[in-house]
Amino acid sequence: MTLKEQYNNFRESLIENIQTVVSYRQPQGWLPIEVSVIEYPETDVEDVRHRFILCQLIDIFDTGECFATTIDTPEGDPYGLSEMTTESLIVIWERYVRMAATQNILHNNAVFYLWSKTKCTIEEAEAFVNEKWNPEMLFTENLEAFNRLGGKENNKCKNMDMKTENELLSEQFETMTVNGVPVLFTSSRIERRLVPDKLFVYDIRESDDGDRFAIIEPVVRVNHGGTIISFTEFRMEDWGGVEIEDYNFEGSSTTLMAWIELNR
Repeated sequence: MTLKEQYNNFRESLIENIQTVVSYRQPQGWLPIEVSVIEYPETDVEDVRHRFILCQLIDIFDTGECFATTIDTPEGDPYGLSEMTTESLIVIWERYVRMAATQNILHNNAVFYLWSKTKCTIEEAEAFVNEKWNPEMLFTENLEAFNRLGGKENNKCKNMDMKTENELLSEQFETMTVNGVPVLFTSSRIERRLVPDKLFVYDIRESDDGDRFAIIEPVVRVNHGGTIISFTEFRMEDWGGVEIEDYNFEGSSTTLMAWIELNR
C-alpha cells in the first residue's frame, strides 16, 4: 500500500470513528471546537485551487454532515467531515477521547460499541474494555483487536444462541407503558443478540435516590433499574438517552412469544 493510500485510509477511519461516537453519549464541552475546512472556490483563476477557512464546529451528525459558523457566515453553514483538514479531524477525535474519559463516558461508549458490532455479551465487552482497550487507538482498531482475541469465545456464544433464545421467548415479562409506549419489562439484563428482529431493547436507569425510573438508554451499567422490549424505537437525544416522563405498570404479565403473537 502506498503512503497516499495509507493516508487516505487513515482519514476515512477518522471520519468513520467520529461519525460512530456522535451516536453515543457525548461529553459536555466537546463542541464547539475550532477547525479548518478546505473550500474550493468557483473561479476561473488557475492559481486559485482551494483555500482554508477557519470555522467553529457547532454540531456533528452520524451521517458525517456538520454545522459550523465562520466570520462571514455567523448564522452557520453545512459542511461535511470529509471537507475538514486531517489535522482538524485528529483534534476533534483526541478532544473527544480526552473529555469522554475525564467525564467517565468513554468506558460505557466503548462497551456498547463492541457489543453492538459483535456477537459478544456485555460482560465480554466490558472485560475487554477494562483489560485491553487502548484509548490511543481508534474504536475500529480496538474492534479489530477484540475480534482477533475473542473469536473463540464469540463462537461459543453463537452455539448457545438457540437454547437461550427459546428460554427468552418463554420468559415471563411484566406489561407496562413508558412515555405512552407499550413495552415489556424485566428487572434482569437481556442479551440483545437473542431478541427477534423488529424489536427494540433498552435499559432503564433509576434516579440516584432509587425511587423512580429516570432515563431510557441503550445500555446502563450503573443504577440499572431494568430492561424493556418494545415494537417502537425510542430516539436517543444528543446526550445519549431519553428522559422518562411517565410510566405505568399494567399489573399483568406475559411471555415474549405471546406478546409478539398478540401484536402482529
